[in-house]
Order: sequence, then C-alpha cells, then structure tokens
Amino acid sequence: MPSQRHEVLVDLFRQAPELLYALLSRVMPEPPTLPANLGSLKPSESVFSELRPPEYRADLVFEPLDQPAIILEVQLRDDEQKRVSWPAYVAHVGMRHRHGVILVVLTPSLATAQWAAQPIETGHPGYTLTPVVIGPDQIPRLTDLHDAMRSPVLAVLSAAAHGRSRKSEDVGRVALQATRALDEEQGRFYADFVLSQLSKHALNILRREVMENPHKLGPYSQIIFDKGVEEGIEQGIERGVEQGIKQALRSVLSTRGFQAPSAILQRIEQCDDPEQLQAWLVRAIDAEQLDGIFFPEH
Repeated sequence: MPSQRHEVLVDLFRQAPELLYALLSRVMPEPPTLPANLGSLKPSESVFSELRPPEYRADLVFEPLDQPAIILEVQLRDDEQKRVSWPAYVAHVGMRHRHGVILVVLTPSLATAQWAAQPIETGHPGYTLTPVVIGPDQIPRLTDLHDAMRSPVLAVLSAAAHGRSRKSEDVGRVALQATRALDEEQGRFYADFVLSQLSKHALNILRREVMENPHKLGPYSQIIFDKGVEEGIEQGIERGVEQGIKQALRSVLSTRGFQAPSAILQRIEQCDDPEQLQAWLVRAIDAEQLDGIFFPEH
C-alpha cells in the first residue's frame, strides 16, 4: 500500500501539473512545452488493464492535446518490479495517445534517483527505455520566502527533498510560511506534511520560533504544534515544569534563610525528575534544616 509520503507527493502534481513541466525544463535538453490551456492538464486514466491480470497502475498520467503524454511515477525507494512495469505503462499510454510518451520518475532520494536513471533493456533490438529522473539535485532548495510564496507546492516539494539536509530549518520555515497562500484545509494538510519531513534539529528551531511568535510561520504551524508535534512538545512542557519547580525551590530556600552550598544547588539544577523536585519543594516549606529537605532519611 502506498505510504502517506508517496500519496502527498503525487497529490502535489495533481494539484499543480505545471510544476512538472518546470522541473522537466531542468533535466531535459528539449523539454515538452507547457500547454497554453492549463485546464487541459487534468490527470487521465492511470490504470492499464489487460485481458487477464496483472493490472498496472501509474501514479499520474497527463495527456495534453498534440503534445507528448507524461507518465509520472513517484518513487521513494528501489523497486525492481517497476523496471518491468514501466515499459508496460509506456506501451499502454502510447496505444491511446499518438503524440509520444515521456516516463518521468520523481524521487526525494539521491540513491533511488541513481537507480531509476539506469536504462531498462526491454529485449527488443534498439528499444531501451531510460526514464527521465527528477531527484533531489533537480528539485530546487527553496530558502527565499518570495520564491516559496510564488509556488507553495514547490516549497512543499523542496521540504520533502531537502528537509533533512544541512540548515533544513530554512527550507521548512519558508515552506510553512508559503502554506498561508493555500486554502485552510489544504494549507493545514501541507504544513503538517512539511513538519513530518524535517529533521529533529530543524523542528526544535522552528518550534521555538512558533512559541516566540505564533504567527511567524503561517496560520497553521501554531495549530499543529499545539496538537503536539511528536515528542518535542511534551519534552518542552516537561522542561518548562522542571524549571518552574526549580525556581520555586530556590526562592523558598532563600526566603527561609537557608544558605544552600554549591553541591545542593548543583543537585537541584541537574535533577530532571519533576516528582523529586516537587518533594523537595514541599519539604522546604517547613523543614528546620537542609538535611531534612534533601536527606530526609538521615
């Protein structure tokens, strides 16, 4: 069954097929021309049935008038069975569309891009199928907000391809901001997807930015973070609780005139157990000496 990541990447091109033509201009010396009538770029039937099974299903097929059809396959990992299916896709589309067929494989993985670019020997003399591959090297790394707002869908794709690379927080930041240009349901969906593609380091940076300025990263980021994006939010809350108890404990000790030695202060600072901190705080309220707070068993 296709993964959510696979389905989202397919949906990006279903929503904005012109993006596919823009990317092809980066990888083909003579790319197909974007049709003047964008309304004609509707995905056509992508299920290819024979008289008997098996059934072949491509991710997306575009068949513009008087131009080559484009079969788009989103590939997240190597799959040798595809090297058998892809020539069948080309043959089936070629039977109904007489203006040529281009097989395009899009992948956010560099290793899978290298695998997909290998020629496929069909066995027929002179007929070798070499897919046109769009990998992470061909997907722009958008870090400029102006560019991201011009093409929010490309910004989301950029996050999928580069969300775990160096300084990926810059890619995630502009992608999240770009989702504000979409309608609410789609924007929230893509913002959630963008966050799922980022490294933990990038997530931590963006989470802090959202907490400091809830509207900085677009209207959906705060909603998603409020729901608790993975374990980071819960850990952040726990750290906040711990710091609050530590501050309260130090204040009580000072108010009651206890001169806590550095060893005690260090013990408080290094403690990451909220229940232990709470127990010290309760005992500090009426304890007669420090040992009664931190060493009650003695």
